[in-house]
Formats: sequence, C-alpha cells, structure tokens
Amino acid sequence: MAKEAMEGIAKMLVKKERSSNIRINTIALGLVETEMGRRLVKTSLGKEIKELYPDMPFDSVHQPSDVGNLRVFLCLKKGGYISSHTIYVDGGANEVFTDAHN
Repeated sequence: MAKEAMEGIAKMLVKKERSSNIRINTIALGLVETEMGRRLVKTSLGKEIKELYPDMPFDSVHQPSDVGNLRVFLCLKKGGYISSHTIYVDGGANEVFTDAHN
C-alpha cells in the first residue's frame, strides 16, 4: 500500500513540477543483495541469498549498484526526457514469478 501511495504522490508531483523543469520517477526494487536482503531470505526461506541465484532472472539477485546506476542515469542529460514512470529494477522477476504461478 505504501508503494502505491508513493507512486500516487510522484504522479501528482510530475504535474506540479513540470513547469519548473523537474522530472519525477519512482524506482521499484526487487530483492536486493544487501544485509537486509540476506536476513530477509534467511528468515523467510531458511536459505542463503546465493541459493536463490539459479531461480532468479540472469542467475543473480540484483546488486545495490544496479539501482545506483539507474539513479545516476536519470540525473544525467541522457535521462533527461524520462519522467512520470515507475521503473522496475528486478531483472524481470515480477514477470517470471507471475507467469510461474499462473
């Protein structure tokens, strides 16, 4: 629910700040290989995070640098015309796991 609220706030800000030449995007993360991610996997699945690699897109869990690289790109002139989007950084895992359960 909090993520949906954040996306709603972002959409509102896009309209309000466009005239000030401010771009707004949201980044939605999948499982990130951080200390928190490792604890989450250990607690909820009883596994080490690296044990999930074979089942994940691209055979890995995404790294903090993946989202950092996206943030940098969005701040550069190259990303200057991207606004009002939610960008998913999950290697397509959302689609993979959705398809697997249907």
